[in-house]
Amino acid sequence: MELPQLDLYNSIAMQHLHGAHSPTSLEWWYFTGHVWKTSPDQTCDSNADVLNLHNRRMPDFALQSTFFLADEGKPKGLLAHAAEANLEKKQHRSSERAVGFAENALAHPLGYAYPGLLNLSLGHWRLNQMGHSQGHLIWDLRFDVRGTEYLLNLKVPKNELWFHGRRGILKKTSDTANFYYSNPLIIASGQRIERLATGQAKVEPVCGQLWFDHEIHVKKVMEVGWRWFGLTFKNGDALMLYQISQKGVFAEAQGELWDGKLKTSVRLQNVKVVPESVTCLSSKRCYPQAFRITFADSRNGKESIVTTKAWFAEQEMGSHSGGLARPYWEGGVQAFWKRASLTDKNSTQPIEGIGYTELVPQEPGK
Repeated sequence: MELPQLDLYNSIAMQHLHGAHSPTSLEWWYFTGHVWKTSPDQTCDSNADVLNLHNRRMPDFALQSTFFLADEGKPKGLLAHAAEANLEKKQHRSSERAVGFAENALAHPLGYAYPGLLNLSLGHWRLNQMGHSQGHLIWDLRFDVRGTEYLLNLKVPKNELWFHGRRGILKKTSDTANFYYSNPLIIASGQRIERLATGQAKVEPVCGQLWFDHEIHVKKVMEVGWRWFGLTFKNGDALMLYQISQKGVFAEAQGELWDGKLKTSVRLQNVKVVPESVTCLSSKRCYPQAFRITFADSRNGKESIVTTKAWFAEQEMGSHSGGLARPYWEGGVQAFWKRASLTDKNSTQPIEGIGYTELVPQEPGK
């Protein structure tokens, strides 16, 4: 797979990297994260503002928004789904849309995915690059979840791309690899518009922090299961960990740490992921709701311990005839990182965080 040669401060090069690539077996643009309702005296223009909101109270909503492009094999098309978890009410909802493309085309009257450009649209659902400012790209993200619409402006740091694996190529199994990078610290601000039973619209300003993933050339993805964790912490660091399951057996867990101060990543050593509680949902399917993760931090050679706990259990994405091939669990979580101090070898630093966990069962019969 050929890697892009990029000047990370060049807006044209960045837009090409974030845009659609053809042909691929599957390509996705993935957002997970949390937002808060904001009042006129609250700002959310920087990570410092988001961290201050963290200190005040728990997030109001956990969000997921994804665009999938399939243009190898049949059918070709664009699929999008989104979910909202109301953390106070412990309610989870999801929506999905799909459109098919004509042969050898990446455009349809209702759907667009232009090669080399960040311009994805499914009706009024869309992800577009709208411009750039010093140090940031400006994106427009719009989607709705069963009548509740999100109109979000995203500030995407230009120089904080996290290329996973070796320069973006991550080999997850013995016969699969994909181009994969993230930006875990995107500032989101905009509006949440809820359609009330009366027909009126309730408009609330929101802001928060999103994690962005872009993955390309993912093959045989339906033949494995996995656990995936994307966690951000108050000190500006982030963790990405995953564990692949094949034929009912979990492979060794892999992970990376993003150093928020140095804007670089390091590979984690001796990663172990242990589920600590399992809950069976109303769907009769059961998923772990808490995990204990241990790894060696290569920056000081010490063991770190991260624990995660779901905000609530009923955050399963259901199977729909329109697109999702199998149900899976994906939800917002709280995280706590017990880390050995980088400056004092005899002390530890407790760091709070939030993030997302994705639990995908292996396809039956594989």
